[in-house]
Amino acid sequence: MAIASRTEQPAWARELVGLLAINHRFAFAEIYPSSKLKHFASLSAASGLNHEGMIFFDDEMRNINEVSTLGVTSIHVPNGMTADLFHTTLRAFENSGHASRHQD
Repeated sequence: MAIASRTEQPAWARELVGLLAINHRFAFAEIYPSSKLKHFASLSAASGLNHEGMIFFDDEMRNINEVSTLGVTSIHVPNGMTADLFHTTLRAFENSGHASRHQD
């Protein structure tokens, strides 16, 4: 799992992730003021996954629209994320065959 956050306060965002004690859950983190396209290019390079092998959850439709253009499966969560939504989406994604796509 990864974090991709477009923020003008990256130090604060990293501190928040630490205070929430969830940083161990994320293998990759792109937290800086930039386009989600740059975040996902970096995540793809670091993880070895093609964009088609990724799922993205976000509460902002502008981010969903932007990241979708890359071929990333993008899920709009205007009211936040739930464990049930995460696991249901992950199972559907795995069953579709997308989860195993790596860069050549």
